[in-house]
Amino acid sequence: MRKKIFIFSLILITVFFLTNCGKKSKSINTDSLLSLVPSNVNGVLVFNSLKARNIDYLKNMMNPKAFDIFKGDKKGEEKYKEFLAETGIDFSRDVNYVVVGIGDKTGVILVNVKYDKTKLLNYLKKKKAKLDKIDYKNKDFYLMEDKNNGNKKVAIVFFDNNIISTGEENLVKSVIDLYDGGKESILKNGEINKLTKQVNRDGIMWGVFKINPNIIPKQGKMIPLDTKKITAVIANLDYVNNTLEGSIKVLSGDSKNNKKVAEMLNGLKAGFSMGKNKFAKIFEHLNFVSDADSITLNISLPQALLDQLKKEAEAKAKGLLNQKPDSNKKDI
Repeated sequence: MRKKIFIFSLILITVFFLTNCGKKSKSINTDSLLSLVPSNVNGVLVFNSLKARNIDYLKNMMNPKAFDIFKGDKKGEEKYKEFLAETGIDFSRDVNYVVVGIGDKTGVILVNVKYDKTKLLNYLKKKKAKLDKIDYKNKDFYLMEDKNNGNKKVAIVFFDNNIISTGEENLVKSVIDLYDGGKESILKNGEINKLTKQVNRDGIMWGVFKINPNIIPKQGKMIPLDTKKITAVIANLDYVNNTLEGSIKVLSGDSKNNKKVAEMLNGLKAGFSMGKNKFAKIFEHLNFVSDADSITLNISLPQALLDQLKKEAEAKAKGLLNQKPDSNKKDI
């Protein structure tokens, strides 16, 4: 289990570290990165790390030097320390903005961050992949063959203003085209723009996604909602007045059943909140509402609850680590 957690963490790290040093950029913000996302993606996810790290509570959670994610996992902690030493990347200090463009089966990531390209490339070559320099519009563009993931190829481009983009090769090439002033960005996508006007873009994270009805499985009998009428999802997350607040809105044309579904989900939530599981406390801070066009999950988690849940989870993890192996249990 710990190995899986470490691998997942390393994947996230790789995404973020593909963006770290260089000269100070000219007033880069989320719109700057959105202007480089190709128009043919179905949605975007935006993370404002600059805002998050200026909130004391979140800053402490983001600080990798504490190695909290590797409590009790000495091997994982050593590997992470090695990563920090070899790349010089501190996510609680260097990453400003992350924007992810999401397609049907592919995607592209743009990150505004302080990085040392030489250290980063050396680390990738040593730990993860074969890198080939690609000649495309005189950019610092590479194709990475991931030897740890079935030799899957991922493109990476380093721009000269603290922006790195990585993802599927053709999408990254489109990012380069947009950087040079060609093609249209997602900001010119009317459907996406309409969705962005309905979301709080000042939070620490937000996203909007168009839904292809053909990829949604038919709903079961339990939930009376025509999933084929779901057209989009809008989400946001922020930290306000010592509370983690957010919402997930599902746009649905099934006006007859939106209210029924919200009422049913609130009923299920009430049942879960009375359970003995420690996570039952979370359900008390969730609420489903509806209107003719949507169903929305509102989330409001106070800092005191987050601290309590973290403390309980750490205590349980410590208990599991201290358990003696069952001598009667045979290895499979």
